[in-house]
Amino acid sequence: MKKMYQSILLAMMIISSYSLLPATAQAATYFKCPPGFNWQLNGNRSAVRCSRSTQAVVQKIRCPNVRIPVLKRSIGTFPTAKSGKDKCKGTFKIAGVSQTTEHEPLRCPSGFQYRRNYSGNSDKCVKPGTTSVVAPTLRINQ
Repeated sequence: MKKMYQSILLAMMIISSYSLLPATAQAATYFKCPPGFNWQLNGNRSAVRCSRSTQAVVQKIRCPNVRIPVLKRSIGTFPTAKSGKDKCKGTFKIAGVSQTTEHEPLRCPSGFQYRRNYSGNSDKCVKPGTTSVVAPTLRINQ
């Protein structure tokens, strides 16, 4: 009987020692944004997204070279700010007399838009920036 009590006591000690060890827990899975994207929460903090924006590309307007057939030479014109749409002006001299010419600027390159008084008082060719939005997809296990 004594051996049986010792066996039962030993079994109870072994079983109770398992309850003293911490239980193993599963790590929660979290997500983060891909490189180059920013983490954004919506207004009521119930949803997230990853966002990346590019800035607008801005170029000065381009002016034409004006060819004077009689003199057989070309005159460079330069942008000048005017109220309304900017113009391209050039000045040349004939026999001591200055002449001024005024022309429309050249068209903006493909993908650019003509913007009047962009960030100041001069007209520019502007290619708008873009915004990319994706879901957080990179897993982080903690």
